[in-house]
Amino acid sequence: MPPAVEPVAGVHVDALLSNLARLYRPTEFVADQVIPYIEVVHESDLYPVFTQGDFYGTDVDDLVGDRSEPRIVDVSHATNRYQTDRRELAWDISDRERKNADDQFRLERNKQLATLGRLMLKREIRADALLKTTANGGQLSLGTTAANAWSVPTANVENDVIYGREQIRKTIGIRPNTILIPESVVSDLQKNTNLITKLQYTYGDVNNRPLLEEYYPVLPAVWMGMRTVVNGTIKNTAGENLTESYSDVWSRSVRLLFVQPGPALENPSVAYTFRNEPMTTRRERRERNRTDWFAVGQTIVEQVVAPNAGFEISSA
Repeated sequence: MPPAVEPVAGVHVDALLSNLARLYRPTEFVADQVIPYIEVVHESDLYPVFTQGDFYGTDVDDLVGDRSEPRIVDVSHATNRYQTDRRELAWDISDRERKNADDQFRLERNKQLATLGRLMLKREIRADALLKTTANGGQLSLGTTAANAWSVPTANVENDVIYGREQIRKTIGIRPNTILIPESVVSDLQKNTNLITKLQYTYGDVNNRPLLEEYYPVLPAVWMGMRTVVNGTIKNTAGENLTESYSDVWSRSVRLLFVQPGPALENPSVAYTFRNEPMTTRRERRERNRTDWFAVGQTIVEQVVAPNAGFEISSA
């Protein structure tokens, strides 16, 4: 009878760490900041669009003579329509997958995060396409201007911004309050010594370094009277099971926008997200293939409601 085999002491068996994992996922979403949600009851409806000229009119004389009546002014309107769509993705976990996965994988949480991330990336892509001039397939009505090469050290970036700001103000009487700048353009601005010098003396410096450079990639929170929103999200454009290929979600256009901080249809804003049903998660047990099925989504549509409240500086 062979002798009993004694266990080898001190042999290490690799196991999953409980306090470390590598997981990249998109987080820099900005669509909510520039196309705020407005809750609606029905999946589709109409909303009034009042004639702007009636509110800015100066053609009627307000002088009232003795025994005369004041002149009557009136307002007219048309209607626009919105139609929401269900935006939803799903995932599942089989019984075998759940049983054999280590707790550290946190299957339900991480599959949900990945699915939500994809939904939000699709929303960012739609927002980028929407907030362009009509010539580029978007819905902004004001013309676009091709920017100077903002990375050139002597380029006068402010001229492009001031031009767009004035186009909005002269059209609707309101200055834009938000400037939306892609991360790739912000990177170019670091090469613009003309701008960096101005920012240094306008916003101060830290250890003799310009604020733009010191806190890269963040511009001043308020720049030229507008809230600065920087979008740097990336997307994988490769097909399923192919080698990843990444590019920016947002194109290199800079947008000047008036965004209403308090969403309401009577408050002007360049665009709204009409939402009939908020983000919800559904769950179903499927005994036939022994899986737990999940879906997450919302019923929405992003729509420009004030096309003159935005301006595009293309190919900055």
